[in-house]
Amino acid sequence: IRKDLMCLKNTIYGILMWNKIEKQLKIKGWSMYRLAKESGVHPSNFSNLKAGRLKEMSWTNMCKIADALEVSLDELR
Repeated sequence: IRKDLMCLKNTIYGILMWNKIEKQLKIKGWSMYRLAKESGVHPSNFSNLKAGRLKEMSWTNMCKIADALEVSLDELR
C-alpha cells in the first residue's frame, strides 16, 4: 500500500506541475508544441506529464521551460 501511495503522490505532483505550466501557456497564448520548440524540450515530455505518465521533469528541462516561459522556477514548483 505504501508503494501505491508514493506512486499516486508522484503522479499528482506531475499533474500539478503540468497545471502550472499550462497556466503560463495560456497567459502567453502558446500551445505545448510552441513551448517544446521554444524550450528545446521534446513535446512527448509535456503530453506524458499532463497524462500523469511522467512523474517529474529533469532539472535541466525545468530550467529550459522556465526560461522559455520567462518565469522563475519557483512559479513552476
